[in-house]
Formats: sequence, structure tokens, C-alpha cells
Amino acid sequence: PWQAHANNPVKTDIAGARMAGRLFEHAGALYRPAQDCLHTYGASVVLKRIVRLTPTEFEEVEVRRLLPDPSGPCPHGLHTLTAWGDRTLIDGKAHGFNPLNLWRKVRRRAMPGRAGRDVVMAGTAGTRRLAVYIPHLRTGGGEISMLRLAEGLAAGGLEVDLIVHELGTSELVVPQGINVISLDCGGTISAVRRLASLLRDRRPQWLLSAFPHTNVASVAAMMLSGIDGRCILSEHAPLSRQIAQQGGWRYRLLPPLVRWAYRRAHAVVAVSTGVRDDLQPLLGPGVAPQVIGNPVLVRGFETEFAHVPEHPWLADASLRVVLSVCRLSVEKDLPTLLRAFDEVHRRQPATRLVLAGEGPDRARLQALIEKMGLQAVVSMPGWTARPLAWMHRAAVFVLASRYEGFGNVLVEALAAGTPVVATDCPVGPREVLVGGRYGALVPVGDVQAMALAIDGALDRRELPEGARAAALRYSQDNACAAYLRLFESLYAG
Repeated sequence: PWQAHANNPVKTDIAGARMAGRLFEHAGALYRPAQDCLHTYGASVVLKRIVRLTPTEFEEVEVRRLLPDPSGPCPHGLHTLTAWGDRTLIDGKAHGFNPLNLWRKVRRRAMPGRAGRDVVMAGTAGTRRLAVYIPHLRTGGGEISMLRLAEGLAAGGLEVDLIVHELGTSELVVPQGINVISLDCGGTISAVRRLASLLRDRRPQWLLSAFPHTNVASVAAMMLSGIDGRCILSEHAPLSRQIAQQGGWRYRLLPPLVRWAYRRAHAVVAVSTGVRDDLQPLLGPGVAPQVIGNPVLVRGFETEFAHVPEHPWLADASLRVVLSVCRLSVEKDLPTLLRAFDEVHRRQPATRLVLAGEGPDRARLQALIEKMGLQAVVSMPGWTARPLAWMHRAAVFVLASRYEGFGNVLVEALAAGTPVVATDCPVGPREVLVGGRYGALVPVGDVQAMALAIDGALDRRELPEGARAAALRYSQDNACAAYLRLFESLYAG
């Protein structure tokens, strides 16, 4: 019978986690064909030789990379290599232009009455359908929240379609009971017409989306589709901070696009009062975003506490682990945490720092760890499938972000009974920790203040009274119930 590996998932990177065919043996070694989808779905096949495979360990090395033939019939991708009897199957990809298909689409758009699709009432008899639209299934707080909403709303009786741009970069497991639909497009601009066509076909009563660019595309697609559905936009981070940090033309164009789109949506939801207050000046007095907290805690989350983490430091009672679970990216300001931990470790040698997560700053952070000489006491193990179990056994949880929309991990840490230290960044931590009542708030980028707060949390060892009860309010059930009330208030068809 099937039994998951102890470290499941053992692979999460988009440059080699997706299988490209069945495992095979050659010359006494076991090989795994994998897809490299880093830049595009199915770009090439990477052959991995498995060098260690036990119930608790997995290790593989790349031995060969197979690229598509640029002068062959399928020059744009290669993503299957598998045996079929005495044959070898290879799946190649080629981009093409079909003028006949384009003409059919133009004709259908130009003569909507011919197909009876000019204005279509949303929903079908006996069906209450929700479309949830996010760009991808990569690991992130907003993406995980939307998946939990989709899961809870499907359990509540809605038929849920989860719509994404493409599935080749998926890192998250979609819960059962949800229809996953790929638009097979490379970006938000090209997604609008495909999403509009899909909305005509599926006819959802409600379209729920997240993130600024996707929200703009949702409004445009809903208008283009002509259906009688309701469009709900959710914002998961302070938009002004995103624009200031990201830069680039795509973000510089956001303010007028957001103002245009959000004023035409049927409802706008912010995940915290801080996100709402940041968004309100941009939208003006005609739009009143409402606040619905994230669905952080699922039913039965306490069962995770019984799991013994695979990281040896968390299983060692003689060590005191300072833990952070986040994307390894610039807005999480992990260099400040590293410098603060360096001071803590000098005073408390039994402490260790674990940075659980992945992201574009891994190499830069690893170089800083080596420069500071912290290789023996700082670990970056990648993502864990059981963050609650890790938090439950950590001595302190730290969030060092420059900005947050909410701070799901703070809720999880409090629910796990772990003392919390967080930066008082815009906008989530102050709200989750109720102004510092349930965890220490320190200035953004302040190494000394963070080090002292970590020392204090290590000394206290317990949560303030009422902290765990406050965290339990951010449950999947509560969030889904709030969204259902919103949906029903918008649509009575």
C-alpha cells in the first residue's frame, strides 16, 4: 500500500519537482526524469540519479539535461521521457498560429446573438458556482489563504472552480472537491479573454480573485463575458508598499487601473484593517472595502502538534530554536533577523535559528550566513509541509518583515503556543498581536530591539493570557462563513 515519505514533499522546486516520466533502472542505478519548468512549462527534461532513498531520506543529483532540438518539429519544449515496451516516448512542444481558429473567435465575438451568448444569466439550475481566480499555485500566504477559502466554501455546498494561468509551476496541493482549470496563458494580460470565455462556459454566480493585477483582469473579464455574475476582489497586502518596493512599469501603472477596476467590482475585501486603510485613499469615498480575516486555522489543526519534526534541532530538547517560516525574499528582511540572532546566540549558546522557506534570496542569505560564521547554528531547510509542528516545538517564532498584509504565520505560532516577536511593520502584525498585547513588536530593521525581544521571549517561555484564544478567531470556518454572507448579500438570483 501507498505510504507517503517521511519528508513528503521531498521536492518542491519548479526546476525539477514535476515528473517527466516513470523512474527507471540503468547499470544498477535508479533514475528519475524531471521537468524543468523554471522559465516555461515543460522547457526541458532533467535526468536525476537517486543516490539515497530510505523511508526517512531522499537525495538525488542531476546527471543529464535533455533540450529540445531548435531546428526540429517541436523546438519550444521537451517534457516527457518514458518507456513504453521497447519504445521511448518523448513529448515535445511547438508554438503555432492558426488563422482559421482566430477567424472563428473573431466571428463569435462579432456576432454573439448567433450563439445566444450576448448576455448570459449566471448559474445553472440547482448549481451555486464560485470561480476562484489566482495567477498561480506557488507557495505564498495569499495563495494558501485562497486555497483554504476554496476548500471551505466547497465543503459548504458551493461548486468551486479554481482558475490559474498555468499548472506547470504548481507548488501547492489543491484540496479535493475543487475543479482546477488552467487558462494555459503566460500572464495576466493574455488571461483576460480566456477568462471571459471560461466565465461564459461555466457561468459562476460569483468570481472571487486576489492580488492587484489579477483583480483588474477579473473585472475586465467579467465585463467582457456579459454574464450576470458578481465580481469580488480581495486584497492581501498594503498596495502602496508593493508599488514602492517592486517598482517597474507593471506596478507604476497599477494606481489608475486599480481605481478603475475596484470601483466597478461588486465588492472589495481587505484581509486586515491596515490593508483596508491603505487601499481606501486610492479608491476614494465611493468604495468601502470590508474586512474579512484570513482562513488560517483549519479544523483539527491541533493534530499536527503530535508530529515529530524531521529537523534534528527541533527534536533536541537541549537546544532552543528560534524559528521563522516565510518566503526567502527581500520584503521579509531576514538579514536583520540573522544579525539579531547573532547577538542572541553570543549570550545564549544553546540557541539555533531555522529559516524555513524558499525564495529568490536564498543564495544571498547563505552568503551572509557564511560571512558571519553562523553555518553551524543557522539552518535553511526549505519549506516544511508541517509548519504547525515546527512552531509547536520552537522556543520563539520571529517575523522580521518590512511589510505584511496580515501575517498568517503569527496566528499559527500563537495557536501552537509559541511566543512571538514581530516587526511593527505596515500593516498586519500590530492587528494580529493587538498592539503588542500578545507578542513583542519591534521597529522594522532594528537589530538591537529584535535581539532584546527574542531574549525576552526566550526567558518568558509562555504566551500572554488570551493570546491563543485571539488566534483561534482566524479560522477557516469563520472566514468562509463571512464570505458566504457577503456572496448572498450580493446575489439573489
